[in-house]
Amino acid sequence: MALSSSAQELSLEYLSSYQSGVFDEGAAEIVTYDALSNRLYFTNADANSVGIINFDDPNVLALESEIDLDAYGEGDPDPTAAQLAAVGDLGCEDVLFIDGKYSKDSIFYLVTSNEVSGTVSVFKINGAIVPAGISEVNGQSEIAIYPNPAHDFVNIDKKGNYRVIDMTGRTVISETITNRIDISALNSGIYFVESDKGDIVRFVKS
Repeated sequence: MALSSSAQELSLEYLSSYQSGVFDEGAAEIVTYDALSNRLYFTNADANSVGIINFDDPNVLALESEIDLDAYGEGDPDPTAAQLAAVGDLGCEDVLFIDGKYSKDSIFYLVTSNEVSGTVSVFKINGAIVPAGISEVNGQSEIAIYPNPAHDFVNIDKKGNYRVIDMTGRTVISETITNRIDISALNSGIYFVESDKGDIVRFVKS
């Protein structure tokens, strides 16, 4: 998915961290996200395991369980200086972007894992993230839509010519001289209503 944004529009808001309690031993490395279970998975080289973090509440990260990898071979308990040099600086090991289309609450998140401190941290992305190919979201748009989230229809406070754009930048609906758009056929996710004057409003299809 292609995204575009102005650097001044975006900011990261720290929410929480899971701390392994192990320092400088590679206890939190590669991290990934499973949207179906709403869980974060990260590799723990110190414990030779995969940790599973409950992501139901991004403000409180909690280790739910671990998958022991000893049966598949143990890691090197005493790496050489050459091996450490090949690994890198042992700082932030991985960065994961979670698209609002797939998160439980339609919010965009950034998740980081840190090899040195053995922590997994989550940040909420504040600001306007819009698909590449459309103009940036106007913070003081001349149009307003309701309800939001919406399931069957979105109402617009004034009649005009509008298009509905998905997160890939594709126009999925076009309407002329209307103030009500039927969105019932759309899949759940994040969309944008753009007027022929360039005003854009983001909404969630539930």
